[in-house]
Amino acid sequence: MKPLKLTMEAFGSYGCRTVIDFGKPDQNLFLITGDTGAGKSTIFDAIVFALYGEASSNASRKDGAELQSQFASPETLPFVELTFSEGRGRDRKVYIVRRTPRHKRPLKRGSGMKDVSETVSLRMPDGSEYPPKETDRKLEELVGLTKAQFMQVAMIAQGEFMEFLRARSDDKKAIFRKLFHTGQYQEIVEELGRRRKAKEGEIQQIKAACRLEAARIEVPQDYGRAGELSEQKERISQEEVFIKEDLEQLTTELEMLRAWLKSQNQKMEENVKMLGRFRDEKRDALTQARELEERFAQLEKAKKQMKQCEDQEKEIEQAHRLAVRIREAYQIRERYERFSEETQRAGRAREQLEREKKLLPCIEKNLTAASAMEEEKKRLLDQETEQFNRTSDRVDRALNILKELRIAIKEMEQRESLLVQAQSDFVQAENQVKELECQEVQWRNQERDLQSVGKELVLWQSKEQEASRFIRKTVSLRQMKKEAAVQEKTAMEAQREYMQARNEYQEGSAEYEALRQRFLDGQAGLLARELKPGKPCPVCGSTSHPVPCRLSDENISVNREKLEEMEKETGVLRTRQEELAAQTRSSLALLEEKMKNLRQAGDDLKKEAEDLGWAGPPCRTLEEWEERLKERTIQLETEGKKLKEKEKQFQRVSEALSKAEEEKVRRREKLEQARKSLEEAKVRLDSSRIKAETYEKEQEYPDEESAMKVLSQARDRKTEAERGWNGAREQSRLVRERLSRTKALITRFEAELPDLIQEEEKRREDYRVFMKEKGWSQEQWQSLTSDHPKEDAEELLEKVQSYKERRAGVQAQIRSLTETIGSRSMPDLKQLEEENKNAEKHLEEARQLFEKRRREYENIRLAHETMVPGLEKRKKAVGEYERLDRLYRILSGNKTGSRMDLETYVQRRYLEQILDSANRRFWEMSGGQFELRMYQLERAGEGKNRGLDLMVYSALTGKEREIRTLSGGESFMAALSLALGMADRIEAGSGAINLDILFIDEGFGSLDEHSRDQAVKVLQEMAGGSRLVGIISHVTELKQEIEDQLIVTRDENGSQAKWKIS
Repeated sequence: MKPLKLTMEAFGSYGCRTVIDFGKPDQNLFLITGDTGAGKSTIFDAIVFALYGEASSNASRKDGAELQSQFASPETLPFVELTFSEGRGRDRKVYIVRRTPRHKRPLKRGSGMKDVSETVSLRMPDGSEYPPKETDRKLEELVGLTKAQFMQVAMIAQGEFMEFLRARSDDKKAIFRKLFHTGQYQEIVEELGRRRKAKEGEIQQIKAACRLEAARIEVPQDYGRAGELSEQKERISQEEVFIKEDLEQLTTELEMLRAWLKSQNQKMEENVKMLGRFRDEKRDALTQARELEERFAQLEKAKKQMKQCEDQEKEIEQAHRLAVRIREAYQIRERYERFSEETQRAGRAREQLEREKKLLPCIEKNLTAASAMEEEKKRLLDQETEQFNRTSDRVDRALNILKELRIAIKEMEQRESLLVQAQSDFVQAENQVKELECQEVQWRNQERDLQSVGKELVLWQSKEQEASRFIRKTVSLRQMKKEAAVQEKTAMEAQREYMQARNEYQEGSAEYEALRQRFLDGQAGLLARELKPGKPCPVCGSTSHPVPCRLSDENISVNREKLEEMEKETGVLRTRQEELAAQTRSSLALLEEKMKNLRQAGDDLKKEAEDLGWAGPPCRTLEEWEERLKERTIQLETEGKKLKEKEKQFQRVSEALSKAEEEKVRRREKLEQARKSLEEAKVRLDSSRIKAETYEKEQEYPDEESAMKVLSQARDRKTEAERGWNGAREQSRLVRERLSRTKALITRFEAELPDLIQEEEKRREDYRVFMKEKGWSQEQWQSLTSDHPKEDAEELLEKVQSYKERRAGVQAQIRSLTETIGSRSMPDLKQLEEENKNAEKHLEEARQLFEKRRREYENIRLAHETMVPGLEKRKKAVGEYERLDRLYRILSGNKTGSRMDLETYVQRRYLEQILDSANRRFWEMSGGQFELRMYQLERAGEGKNRGLDLMVYSALTGKEREIRTLSGGESFMAALSLALGMADRIEAGSGAINLDILFIDEGFGSLDEHSRDQAVKVLQEMAGGSRLVGIISHVTELKQEIEDQLIVTRDENGSQAKWKIS
């Protein structure tokens, strides 16, 4: 990729359209020069933004509204257009990418601003436009690098030229993978890892299955080979890799135990059956005895109940006789009540018949008088109705005339008001025309005074952007300071934890060594017990044992298991000590790095403030700088508010002037219309006055109230006559209804009275006959019913019936129990319960023993049948996993002492070729003093992967040292040499990328004169081919050494760039 032409407008500090043709220089090496802040780095920002949609700096990411220029009007569209070529010779193709950043523009209608999203377009060599959604991916494909990789390979940016030089091996590996297509080696390792992981899962399943089965094995204590089987089980549970012989031995032991348990089960099962039969006999005997005892108790209870029934017999007979007499008395009472009711009905009928006969003549007289009154009231109503109708017609005519008169008067008043309003409107319209002409003169004066506010606002926006940048950097500096403080606390805490872990390990290690010594002493004492005169010692071989070792109680108490447990605990403490030591080293290194970055950021901020004239008196603390920044920000905000208010005022004045001419025409038209309206109002008013005078002459009543009063009086008289006639008619109707009802009652009572008298005699005779049949007198039954309610009879009869049923049941129960017991006597339950309890206890004990032995047999059977079939398959799987694991650890760098992976090992070959080319430049630039070297192969995998880390060899000392120890100028030469070496490697065709571009941003100021001359000489040699090499710097000496120059300047209209060609 090689840039051919760059076009910018309203981008960064470039307000006006600026075109930079990279084909103009006579040489491929050129200098970009200008004052600090002129806009040199913005050229790099534009190239990277066109390709990747972000500015070049990694420290201050700008990808949106920050890139819109403050030196151009808001209406100007910001954009960057880059023309570049890809390929060489016949394969060379030209592409044009155009990108607009996210920005704000004024609304087309109304005031305010609108956010506009970023856009990008890519014109292909054939003139077609690539789909916008895929453009970013296509650009990265054409360049062949991500933005971060492009910055490290093609652009050595200001403040960032050291990053690739000091990058970790893992970061370099990602770049080399893209450049030299070494990803296949990483894929090989990943495939090995997947296969290993898959096989590891199978091994874990096998381990889990075997350990699960071993854990299920329960060895009976009474088994003869319990010790051998337990030892074999423990070995299986603890081994990481299983051994075939151990599994075979365990299987054999399980088979022997299974046969022994089966024999034991058969014997215990027969014993349980025998004890069960004996228990059943005892249980049946106890059950029968309990039933017989219950029968004796029931017979005794029944005899007591029979005695109680015999004692109640006389009382029951008396209750039965009383119940019968109560029933008869209430039957007589019912007949007496029916007789009394009929007597009362006949009496009421006689009384009502006599009363109605007396009222009949009076009601007939009242009917005659009511009819005469109804006729008189009807005559009066007819007279008043006729009079009301005549009055109503006369009043209606008068009301219509009064209504028309009122309308005419109201219309006249309205037209008088309209005349006054028309006169006022005419005067107001005339004044408005004069006022607008005066206001127009004032607006034009204000517009002339506010014309310069646009430029003032652009300058203020530039200052405000600088302030915002300082605020962001200050916030970042504050965060860095906070992170450094947190890291310092973390490092101190790590040191404290490490010291604690070291003390714990030292104590644990000393305790373990003491325990181990006691164990060894104990082992020697155990051997001494077995020594016999004349037989050789198993340790020294001597047949004489004059002073054998004697065991103490302390030595005997130490066994191998306890020693191994203590050894594991000590190992855990040692591992924790090592991990905490590594963490402490890492925390201290990170603290040092953060403090260094903090100081560097503070120095950069101070330098930039001095360059822009922001520094003022020196600030001793960050808080003082923040306070000064706050004061400057407040000043800018106040200034900005005033300028924005002026801008709004200017917009309002401009809009008012644009509308003033149209408003004058409208107001003059309104004045003419007011004159016409005034003339029309005068004519209408005269017409309304004539109409009102005509209606005043025709009116009969002075007003509507007088007319309505006459009509109301006539209506009241008519209403009163209607009420009189309705009352008389209602009274006549009521009298006729009463006469009809009286005659009907007399007829009904005369017809019903003979039947009622006959029914009364019938009920009297029925009562007398029934009382005589029962032998009762009226005084007797009335006395009994007053003493006893009717319900007493039912309660007494229920009591008698219950007694009879209870006595019959007791008699039947005594007969049944006597037959059941027969000649048997009372059993001895205590003895039988004791015998049954003993039988149950012996049976339960036998069952528990049998069930326990049966479970042991089932567990052993399942374990034996599960473990036998998979022995050969398990052995094969373990062998395959060991081969994969060993190969994966070596190739992935996960082996202790060999942390370098396969891809890094391959990339060392490419890095070696890059260093061959880079060291020719570095050796020449440094005057034969330095060369770059890789970490030695045998040390590159120690601790972590350092396969691509770099060292610097000094010819003066003959020693290698860390790359970070180089000075600023030396680091610049090293980074430049490495970038040039990488470019050579790419140009040689080993990679898939054609990168004919290299920009170097600053760095030459750190070189002395000789080193600078050598660096320029090397760059001139490098630019002899097709590669374009640009250097940005304000170092004066470079202007004499590099003839082709792109000069960047900046004024109140923004930045400009122009070529100065030799």
